[in-house]
Amino acid sequence: MTEIGGLRTYASEELPQSGGTLGILGTSAAVGSMWGSEGAEAGLIDRSTRSVGGSNYGWFGLDGCDRESYGVIKNYGQAASTIDDQLTAMYLNGQRRLRVPIYHRRGPETGTLMDSTGGNLMAQNRRNLADFLSSVRRVGFEEILVAFMPVGENAAHTWTEWREDVYQENWNLVHNLRSIVMGAGIHYRIDLCNEAIPAPSQPMLLAYAQRLWTDYTHVYGRNDTLGFSVIPDPSRIMRIPEVYRGNGPYVYDFHFYPGAGGDEYQRFMAAHVLMNDMGLGRQGWVVGGESLR
Repeated sequence: MTEIGGLRTYASEELPQSGGTLGILGTSAAVGSMWGSEGAEAGLIDRSTRSVGGSNYGWFGLDGCDRESYGVIKNYGQAASTIDDQLTAMYLNGQRRLRVPIYHRRGPETGTLMDSTGGNLMAQNRRNLADFLSSVRRVGFEEILVAFMPVGENAAHTWTEWREDVYQENWNLVHNLRSIVMGAGIHYRIDLCNEAIPAPSQPMLLAYAQRLWTDYTHVYGRNDTLGFSVIPDPSRIMRIPEVYRGNGPYVYDFHFYPGAGGDEYQRFMAAHVLMNDMGLGRQGWVVGGESLR
């Protein structure tokens, strides 16, 4: 067991392992929400089959194709009026859910990336997050999906060996920001690490996802998290049981992009068949990302 900043964390070997419906979305990396039958039985949400979706809202502006200067959370303190106007426009056009990305790394900040050194954001960035979520609630959005997006050395898929110091930094960031998300008073779910169901060639990412899932569910349970979002390549889908080891989330978050496996619809149908074949057809789905063409 390790303790940093008052948060106790556990290595996988220290803990015992405990033993579909679709959410409908909008476009351009949109997010919808739906619990499957297990989630309904747990009393988490009703058994309706679809929910109105929304957008992956990471930026509020562009310079040509450059979005880096316009991160929503990083700039909310200075750009609240513009961002609030955009929230209102999205709501009036029928959106009811948002995916809120937290881009972070150990090191210098940009207009999007926030410094997470030591396992927390700077005070201004924490205030920005709290104030932004307050506006999301005030406008009337029904649900948020908060996604942790580690970059650079904080991203486990870049590791060639285990980085305990960086792991602890990322885990403590999840712990510290969770209280802000909870305090917003809006229905939420947490993506513990964006697209972290690993490919077969990513052993460090597998170890990272296994460890973070074990630590998070030991401390908080699994009611407020969808685990790790998934790029639905068959090789990644088949590693879902290896990540969760019999204690998976109530709902899965898939990100569909066109590629060698076909267009978004073809990949959606292939994922649906494979999940059923694996015995994972009862859980709900969120489509948390799709391409806009």
